[in-house]
Amino acid sequence: MKMDTIEQYVTLQAALLKEKAALEDRLVRVNQALSGKARSTALSRALGSVSRGRLTSLPSRRRRRARNEVSLREIVTRATSARSLTKKDIMAAVVKSGYTFTAKNPMNSLNVLLYKNGLFKRANGKFSPAK
Repeated sequence: MKMDTIEQYVTLQAALLKEKAALEDRLVRVNQALSGKARSTALSRALGSVSRGRLTSLPSRRRRRARNEVSLREIVTRATSARSLTKKDIMAAVVKSGYTFTAKNPMNSLNVLLYKNGLFKRANGKFSPAK
């Protein structure tokens, strides 16, 4: 059976009231977050430069540098000294040695080291120390 217009009105009104309550609750949480003491000076500077007409990105969260006992270069040199290895094999050896990466993509760090002029030579996709 078809819903008459009064029933439709009541159903829609209830849905709107429920949505309004959810939006008001969200607005209260947003206001609490904005009025909190967690607002950093870097964020204030970024917001200030936006208000002056310049667009800047918000500062990214910096990672702490890992305190490894041996450098990545030394580990890779040791791993490739016996025989030439592929990048995947080198990465496996580095991880096995306990080296800690803080980068989002550790392979990028390894690539920088491997392709830097003069440190390692490459032949057929395998790397070995240049000296």
